[in-house]
Amino acid sequence: MKRIAVVLGVILALVLACSAFFYKELVFYFTPIKPVAEVATPILWKVSKAGVPDSWLLGTMHAADRRSALLLPRFEPYLQQARIVFTEHKLFSAEDQVFRDFLFSGKGGVRPALGDLYPQLLSKINKAYLPANVIESMDVPQALMALEMRQPAADVGATSLDEQIASFALLHNKAYAGLERMQDKITPLTEIPPAQQLEALKLMITHSEQFDQSYREIVEGYYARSIPAKAIDHSYPATITPELKIALQKWDTAMLDKRNQIYLNSLAAHLSQGACFIAVGFKHLSGPQGLVNLLRAQGYSLTPLY
Repeated sequence: MKRIAVVLGVILALVLACSAFFYKELVFYFTPIKPVAEVATPILWKVSKAGVPDSWLLGTMHAADRRSALLLPRFEPYLQQARIVFTEHKLFSAEDQVFRDFLFSGKGGVRPALGDLYPQLLSKINKAYLPANVIESMDVPQALMALEMRQPAADVGATSLDEQIASFALLHNKAYAGLERMQDKITPLTEIPPAQQLEALKLMITHSEQFDQSYREIVEGYYARSIPAKAIDHSYPATITPELKIALQKWDTAMLDKRNQIYLNSLAAHLSQGACFIAVGFKHLSGPQGLVNLLRAQGYSLTPLY
């Protein structure tokens, strides 16, 4: 009897441990799916035009999250119908190397530029699994991009929804392409004046806990289908200088509005044939210059699905 009790105790402990580890996934899986009419910010849209097969536009969350594997099946019926699948840049290709090359292209200028703040940068970027010698070699633009791209809420060993979609396309022999070059993501940052780059980097370091908490709230809101307004509306700490605010606003415009135009140009010939599945960051969908409005302006009907 004692042996049975021990075995049962071990089994119970394992069940509780697994439940705690997969708590987010369990909540997501068992939460009833809201009707799209109850969702303020839909992330999946049907793109229609008379005489053309339907296409689909999905706003993704780039964070590496185990829930992405549970979310993907909700979109698979549309992926199955797609003739071609798009993500922002082509994943698992030479474009990924462009970003790595950019991170490794510095000459070590960030350490003297930051001074006493450098150890804090080291601890923050280390969470993005970049070795200290790589950070040591960075200049300010590389460090700023590394901080911008890191994911404080990432699940170890998980992949992003974008990667799930790209993998699905490749495994099912779908045509697959990127809408932009990786350089299109890098260029807006390098166009910020050097003084404002350094000021932005210091701001991200000194306000890192605030930014990290906001990021976590956005990730949770995405999977709960209740994306917070802060994820859509650009807001900045009250302490920043007017010059930095202008620089960051230009960066935001370039990272969203200008890239949306690049996406439209890449999609033009393909959308006219229909059956496209387009997966881009969810921030690219909303607003006057968001893809939903831009596609409507081109004569497409957009219907929310999820």
